[in-house]
Amino acid sequence: MYKIGALLRLIRTEKKISQSALCRGICSVQMVSLIEKERRVAHWKLVDLLYSRLGEDTPFELAAMTKSQFERYNIEFEINSLVAIGNADIKKLLEKYAAAETKMTKWEQQFFQFYSIVYENRAFSKKQWALDELTKTLKMTIPDYELSDLLPKQKLLSSMELIILNNISRLLYMLGNKKDGLALMEKLYGYTKHSWLSVQVRARLRPVFLFNLANWLDEKPEDWKASLKKSEEAFEICLKHGNLAYFPHHLFIKGYYSAKLGNIQHGKKMMIDALTCMWAIGKDAFANRIIDKINPEFNFDIPHYEKIPLLDEWKA
Repeated sequence: MYKIGALLRLIRTEKKISQSALCRGICSVQMVSLIEKERRVAHWKLVDLLYSRLGEDTPFELAAMTKSQFERYNIEFEINSLVAIGNADIKKLLEKYAAAETKMTKWEQQFFQFYSIVYENRAFSKKQWALDELTKTLKMTIPDYELSDLLPKQKLLSSMELIILNNISRLLYMLGNKKDGLALMEKLYGYTKHSWLSVQVRARLRPVFLFNLANWLDEKPEDWKASLKKSEEAFEICLKHGNLAYFPHHLFIKGYYSAKLGNIQHGKKMMIDALTCMWAIGKDAFANRIIDKINPEFNFDIPHYEKIPLLDEWKA
């Protein structure tokens, strides 16, 4: 059985990626060499960055962790899970994360700063501040990044770097710079076409970027058709690879644009199915906000989650 460093070397050489390209901005070539030769026990967060830059899921079961590092790993999982269902009330978890060890590594600091910015922006709507801070946070591992570049010049990006760029794109769009926001999101989607990304990683990333692209088109019938096409692509990916987080979102978009294009009853059925899925996985508030939008738009009478007692029994 491969150890984590030897496996890293095998994947890297098979993909014909150099050590210097892999580690640029996150650690030294010498560090990567020592890890691959199993002469250095790598910090789990560094391992995560290296594997994700190779376009692979990280084999955490092979990573060595101290008790406090394992605590941080679990807190990260909790934070990611909450934010994934639209709950940004993560202040206490962030405080717990910071207290888990006396000093965070640069790689942990990037995670901590990113989610601190997410919390501050969602709690206090500080979009321009968040955009500036996210740019600084990305520079922690991509020192030469400039916002005017949109996508970094370097070839390989970690999952953390892609998440930050996704949020930079969304903030650009929300702050009125729709052209750059859309251009960056298109570039992020284009990144998922690179051959070194594993099938699993592509299947996880593409629905995220397609969700934004499907929602950012203008209010014209030809754009509704384009949005429907993007959501159908993402929907098929979610079905094939079991991406439950974005499955209901793209099912909803399919229904919404089907209704906009005149297929009202079929669209309504898909939207209700999507909302039921959202309620089932804890996205109650998000689903209810959607209902407040579509009920007057289509003259629907879809009730909020709390008005459906049978669903409560099923969830229990």
